[in-house]
Amino acid sequence: KLLNADIVVHHGLYLEAKLSDVFSQLAKTKASIRLSDAFIETELISVSGHSKDSAAPTGAKESGGYDPHVWFDILLWGKAAKHSAHQLARLDPAGASFYLKNLDSYLKELSMLHVDVQTKLSVIPKPWRTLVTSHDAFSYFAKQYDFEVLALQGISTQSMPSRKDIKNLAMAIAKKKIPSIFAETSVSSKGLEAVLRETRYAYKTLQKQHPEQYASYTLPLLADRLYGDSLGPENSKASTYVSMFKYQIQTIVTALSTPRFSSPLLSIKTTDAPLLIQ
Repeated sequence: KLLNADIVVHHGLYLEAKLSDVFSQLAKTKASIRLSDAFIETELISVSGHSKDSAAPTGAKESGGYDPHVWFDILLWGKAAKHSAHQLARLDPAGASFYLKNLDSYLKELSMLHVDVQTKLSVIPKPWRTLVTSHDAFSYFAKQYDFEVLALQGISTQSMPSRKDIKNLAMAIAKKKIPSIFAETSVSSKGLEAVLRETRYAYKTLQKQHPEQYASYTLPLLADRLYGDSLGPENSKASTYVSMFKYQIQTIVTALSTPRFSSPLLSIKTTDAPLLIQ
């Protein structure tokens, strides 16, 4: 399919991993659009040590030294859309007006989405603006919307968390009294389920060390899954970029802003199973 395509569009920033070399070779003989060309390096989030997966020099833009999940910053993704439309107009001059007209409409839609996201997230208290996720896909979201991210795995879903990783994350959750954590659609939830079990022991440790501060607590809930590396199926509630983002925000706001999480009446024992948000 790639060889027969008129134009090849790919993400870049080593999101395609070893296929990145294939796209580089195709670009020599075939019309190609790389979305990451829309960004300057100062807009990207550096990932220490991630460039080990590539032969490119450390720090090079396409070496894997940067977090590729730029689509979780709506404004940056707008730059990617603009770059794509202008490249399509260059490669297909006959359709230029069509591409640029759609671009204008889409950028307006993204601008309204960005404002809506800011408004909806404003109800989440500062102490609870922490996303605990399966893997580290939400750093651009956190940077744009003033969140912290605590992830069990790195930016690759192929990495495997150690027992130490699980214990460290559980202790961080307990110390911050985080109300909800988020599994993802593209990653098994077993790792976070282990974290929830470990959180009970973390709370016990903190109760012994700081009995007044941790006299009562509420174990975190396992919220609805977020979309980390994909959209939803066709015709689903997350089948497009905009609908996916709206779903994410509704899920995050529901899980992190509800006052019931701080109610002492809902404090549960360390032997109780973690609750699930339906």
